[in-house]
Amino acid sequence: LLWMSFMLDMTLSGGAPWSFHLANVILFSLTAGLIFLLVRRWTGQVGVAMAAALLWAIHPTRVESVAWISERKDVLSGLFFLLGLWFYTRAHDAGEGGNSSSPLRSRSTPIVLTWLCMLLGGMAKPIVMVMPVSLVLLDVWPLGRTDWTRIGRDIRGLVVEKWAFWSLGILLAWLAFQTQAGENAVASVPAGHRMAMIPIHYLFYLQKLVWPTALAPLQPDLPLLWWKMNVGLDVLVGVTILLWLFRIGAPWALWGWLWFVGLLFPLSGVVWAGLESVPLRFLYLPQIGLTLVVVMALAELGRKFRAGRRWVQALLVVLLLVCSDITLRTLSNWRDQNAFGLWIWECHPQQGNACAIGGDAYMALGKWADAM
Repeated sequence: LLWMSFMLDMTLSGGAPWSFHLANVILFSLTAGLIFLLVRRWTGQVGVAMAAALLWAIHPTRVESVAWISERKDVLSGLFFLLGLWFYTRAHDAGEGGNSSSPLRSRSTPIVLTWLCMLLGGMAKPIVMVMPVSLVLLDVWPLGRTDWTRIGRDIRGLVVEKWAFWSLGILLAWLAFQTQAGENAVASVPAGHRMAMIPIHYLFYLQKLVWPTALAPLQPDLPLLWWKMNVGLDVLVGVTILLWLFRIGAPWALWGWLWFVGLLFPLSGVVWAGLESVPLRFLYLPQIGLTLVVVMALAELGRKFRAGRRWVQALLVVLLLVCSDITLRTLSNWRDQNAFGLWIWECHPQQGNACAIGGDAYMALGKWADAM
């Protein structure tokens, strides 16, 4: 599906770069619109939906997935992923007249469409293998087929009924691994080292979400520092326990955190493949959960405190303006080949491929000494 979309661009424009960029922007815009529609349906709050969609779309970590033509795989697979969640939500709505916890076979048509969306998304990028995790989370909140107090009793049935999704997810994971292995792109890393690096990778991604600097591609491998591993582990466990304590009053908080942790897990270092172990484009789908948590938390603060609504709105505006500024400055580095090369080298001077690209940029500018 990914390559067919490139072929369509080529046929329509004869290979003009603008058509490839325009297609990415259109797909991305449709995805942001779907986030708005989904959050509005889940929460019933237009303001929360608008804020969540804007904050996710304008965040600087989106630039890599949209501006980089070859990352069409993110915007294309993400669109089908969210479209699948839309059909799954509709399946729940179709069952509201009866028992909302009834088996999925009673709402077969939208469930089949959900599975087809997962298949189409997987034909663009195999990361949609995580869709069954998101469906189970949707069963807890906002669909209410179970809740955090009954999850231990209901989890087995909710997982088993999605056997078709798990089967497709396993197939996509296997195909992705075989493809990477066939291209000798899978790094041979000891299992112990991979497991130790997972908390460090989570900590890295959280840092980039809060403080988005050095956003150029070709992120270098992170060193194994035991103190960072312990901090990352403490954050993962501590935040999970804290949000579990608030699971009754704010079920969406634990939901959003587990969405982030669960959807990012296959990309957190379980398998190392490609030139980067921590590309920022991996945040494309996992970040949706954390974004909704931030917006919902601010909305709750605005409701609980007198005159808090205006302060929350002002804070959201400031957040959007800051993200917009960083995003525009990041985007400017993608508009010129030489500026792009120098930016990658300045961000990652210890990364071999980044140095090669930076050297090419200096050569193109005639700065031979700097190129050497």
